[in-house]
Amino acid sequence: MLRVRADLKAIKKYVDEVLKGVTQENMKVLKRAVLDELLKIDKEYYEEALNLAKELAEAVERGFEKANYSVGRLDLALKTEGLVGIGFGALKAVFEVGLNVDPILGLPYYPGSGIKGAVRAFLEGCAPSEAVEPLLGKSVAEGGQASKVIFADAYPVGCAGKCSIFYPLVTTPHYFEGGKVVDNELKAKPVPVVYAGISRNTVFRLIIAVRRDEGVIKDVQKLKDSLKDEGGCKIIKGILEKVLSSGAEDPNLPLKALVLITAYVMRRGIAARSQKGFNVFEPLDKDLTSDVVYWFDVVGLRSSRG
Repeated sequence: MLRVRADLKAIKKYVDEVLKGVTQENMKVLKRAVLDELLKIDKEYYEEALNLAKELAEAVERGFEKANYSVGRLDLALKTEGLVGIGFGALKAVFEVGLNVDPILGLPYYPGSGIKGAVRAFLEGCAPSEAVEPLLGKSVAEGGQASKVIFADAYPVGCAGKCSIFYPLVTTPHYFEGGKVVDNELKAKPVPVVYAGISRNTVFRLIIAVRRDEGVIKDVQKLKDSLKDEGGCKIIKGILEKVLSSGAEDPNLPLKALVLITAYVMRRGIAARSQKGFNVFEPLDKDLTSDVVYWFDVVGLRSSRG
């Protein structure tokens, strides 16, 4: 039976203290105490939870395969701290900054919809929407078109080195004096906010499924032909040219193309805080990594966020 989740222990501690009548002055101390509770390492709990996450990923793979999809597995290690779902979740009530936490496993995770959105946003910055929609679909409001690519939620499955799953973070979002934002930093009275993020080196497993359809290779070809010949777009164009030239009869070519595109986007960073140094990943598959890095070299962009 799964042991008590770390996040539930932390929330219980917070609720118990609030019900006792904690004062505003003691709230900062309480939040730090709650964070300490969340960060306590229960090896038996995490071993069990991570194994269940692996089983979940395997079940998702089998399900997509039975539904006639080509299925790929992408293991990605966080190279920075992670932060996702900051606007909601139970932890938001405690720390003011939320975090996506699975309600059953108690593990932080990245929703597949958000990963797909990051891939779409990147591709639509490189090519017309008409070249992206055949693969990633479009909403009913835009005319409706089913996506041929599905991204499952990405869950932690282990560590690439030392990691703790949850990790303490702090930010100072506002500088106030007398309840108003100051225009002179010398008058600033920073109000630090302590909250929970995800530890760097945490390994997430992402399952990507692409419909087995004769037209999908043509969709990939259309996307490649529509990409701009500059910056990161040039990198993806080069990757797709390499993939498509490796054998047009291979039914898994669209899957390989989408996995490589996703790996590149994840190396740039995803989610709202990526430009502030969060959510930057590195694929653990050496062959996959070399494919992506190779195209950095080709266009002279060595930075993983180029």
